[in-house]
Parts: sequence; structure tokens; C-alpha cells
Amino acid sequence: MQYSIVNYEKVKSFETIRLDAEYYKNEYLEIEDFINKNSKKFTTLKDLKLKIDGSAFYPALEPFYNKGDLPFLRVSDINNFIDYDRSINIPLEIANEFKTLKCVNKGDIVVTKGGSIARVGLIEKESAACRDLIFYDSSKLNEIDYTFLFVYFITDTYHNLLIRSSSMTAQPHLTLTLVKKIPIFKPSEEFKKIIFNIYKKSKENFDQSIMLYEKAEEKMLEILGVFPWDFKKNMFYIKKFSEVDKENRIDAEFHQPIYSELEKHLIDNYSAVGIGSIKFINVTTGQYVNEYVDKNEGVPYIRGTDLSNGTVLMDELVYIDFSQQIDSKIAKENDVVVTRVGTIGLSSRIPKECEGGTISDNLIRLRFNPEKINPYFLTLYLGSRLGKSFMIRYSRGSVQQRLNQETLKEVVLPIINKNIQDELAQFVKKSEVKRKNAYELLFISKKGVEIAIEKNEKEAMQWLNTKLAKV
Repeated sequence: MQYSIVNYEKVKSFETIRLDAEYYKNEYLEIEDFINKNSKKFTTLKDLKLKIDGSAFYPALEPFYNKGDLPFLRVSDINNFIDYDRSINIPLEIANEFKTLKCVNKGDIVVTKGGSIARVGLIEKESAACRDLIFYDSSKLNEIDYTFLFVYFITDTYHNLLIRSSSMTAQPHLTLTLVKKIPIFKPSEEFKKIIFNIYKKSKENFDQSIMLYEKAEEKMLEILGVFPWDFKKNMFYIKKFSEVDKENRIDAEFHQPIYSELEKHLIDNYSAVGIGSIKFINVTTGQYVNEYVDKNEGVPYIRGTDLSNGTVLMDELVYIDFSQQIDSKIAKENDVVVTRVGTIGLSSRIPKECEGGTISDNLIRLRFNPEKINPYFLTLYLGSRLGKSFMIRYSRGSVQQRLNQETLKEVVLPIINKNIQDELAQFVKKSEVKRKNAYELLFISKKGVEIAIEKNEKEAMQWLNTKLAKV
């Protein structure tokens, strides 16, 4: 058992009185003691003339999703790098109309305050921020300064301070009052430039990863004879009730002519069939678990927020105890999973690192013989604009759309030559390598800052040079 003894006079001295034991964990007290003893190494947001803010209440935006060009960033979009390709877009006029819906600019930093708290992202272009994000107006700094601030924000030091400041009532969340008080590490200009250059290389790899994945999707759609203009929806159309009744669906989106036209094209030219009719594909959902354990004591629990561009993001995985696992929900390498709630249609191949983990209940798993279908191809197809369109069509729900395993089985899958599937898979594999390099470089920059905080910049630079020589 661990315990901490703290003088009540010290408790009363805080701006917000905290009596919860978590706030006084030894690891947090050690960080606090270190900062107090090394106060010259740190500054504050106030001294940097920076402010933090967040969006307040605004009306539901779901009716405006993907009907504009302004990225609307949510918790699931924030994972060190911001994946703008999978973020929802809304009309700019909406942000202008709802004054409590705040926008962020290139160079601002966002931190998740609700849901999965303390995830950090660096803004690359004007975006709207949801209510579960805190943002810093760091764009007023120069590029080197705001980039270094971002890397400091992803260090264990700052992350632990964020977690410590969170409210622990029903669901943990961050508050502006306490976050703005967290100390900011103050390095030399030379060290900031070194970290900036490492981050630039990291970001270049990330951008190349996105480009390779997009190239794979474009090539696949070209092979299938599907082009951007094929996705244009009708402003209105007329359909006989007898046809609607036959489908047992009366929602207008389901009957958009474009869906049946695309399906017919794939069936006529590529012998496409519903996933459910392919005998060697097993489709099932995952399981719900809400109690997590330390990484070293459990197995990965793979959620929708962990998926991006065909792969699982390892950095933000949570872990569950072995005893909570249900055998039929355990993941195997080359399983393919898709999101069934929230942002429908995000897909991923399960990598070797996640084998033996558990699929969450917000995912649907497809298990099959990889000798018959290349898992990289299947992931690419389902996560493409084409695959997502079909999954959105077959999803159900009024307030929030949901896909289930039976409706996923109705999504058609084109049957194309295995050699072509393997060729497309090579682009995806190269994309994964670039993404891995991006996160490795980001980790190096983060670790370098941690060494500079805990020891000094000289030792940090020596460590960085050693690591970078191997990358």
C-alpha cells in the first residue's frame, strides 16, 4: 500500500482545495518538490503572455457534419499529430453564428479536457474546437517557440501535472483554473532549435505517411473505376413507395441514388458481394470494459479512438486485466476492425503488437484467411471513401448513427485479383513505416526534453545525438 502525508496548512494554500488522495500521490509530490527546488528552470503561461480558453455551450452540430470546409476537432482527433483527414468538417458560417463555438489557429495547442484527458495536439490550420478541448493561444509565439511548447506538453512531466490537476468526481476532466497554473519549462534558445528540428523531421514523416496512404486509396479507386465525382449526392430524388417498402428503410440518406449506382457498378464489373455472403469471413463485435490497469499488468484494449489510417495508434492504448477477457473477443494479427459508433467507418488491421488484446464494443471485427484476402487491402477498402459511404448508408439511428454486424454484412466487397491487392498493400505498408518513424522521432524529442528537465541540456543533447544517429 502507498500513502502520502501532507500538512493540512499546505492543502489550504492551494487555489482549489483538494482532499482527494490521488492529488497527493508520491509521484506528483516528487514532481512538485523538484519544480520548487529548480524554479529557475520554469516559467508560467502568464509570464509568456499566453491564455487558455475553450468552447462553451453550443447547439448540436451533427446536422452540419461534413457539410463545410472548417475542421471541427474532437477528442478522437487529438493524438499528438492531428489527423485532419478523418476529422469532421462543418460550415464556417456555423462558427460565426455560434459565438460560444471557438476557433483555433495554426500554432495554437489543444489539450483534451474530457473523455480521454490530457491528449495534446498542435494546430496546423484554422479549426473549430469542441467543448472537450482546452486551447492555448500559442500561435502568438514564433514557430520554434510554439513547437517546443507543444513537445514539452507531451512530456511525462507536463502530462502528470495535467492528470494531477484533473477533477476526479464522476468522470475525470480538466479545468482552466488549475491548468493555467501548471509550470512551463524554460530552455535555452539553442535547445529549443534542436527540438524544433527533430519535430520537423517527425512531421515530415507523418505527412509522407498520410500521402502514401492517400495514394493507395486513389490507386484502388482508380482500379475500381470510381472517381470523386461519382460520390455526388442528389439535392432531391423521387422513389416509389413500393421500392422503399421492399428495403424496409424510409430514411432519405439510405435511398440516395448514388449508393445503388456504386453498388451496381461494383457488382457488374468486379463481382462484388455482400460481406455476409463470403463464407470465410467471420463478423463479430467486441466487448465493453471500463476498468483499466497498468500497461505492464494487462493486455491492449483497442478502441475506435485508437484507429488511424489503417493502423492502431500504440501510444494512447489502454490496458485491461487478463481476467476480463472473453475468448471470442480476443484480437489476432491481421484481423480487420471498423468503428460502429461515433465516426463510422474508421478501419484498421490489427498489428502483431496488439495480438492477444481485446476488441472494444465500439468496434466490429472481421476475421478471415489472409491468404484469400489481403488484410491491408480490406482495411484500405473499408476505410476508403467508397467503403465508408456504404457503411454510413447501412448504419441506423436517429440521434447517433450506429453500425452493427448484420448491417456491415450488407456492405458489398469487390473481388479483385490477389496480386493487385498485394500491390496496393505495399503502399499501406510503406505508410506504416513512415508513421512509425514519425512517432519514434517525436518520442526522441519528448524524451530529450524530459532529460533536460530532470538533469541538464548538455546530457539531453548527448542522448539526442546518440539516438538520432540510429534513426
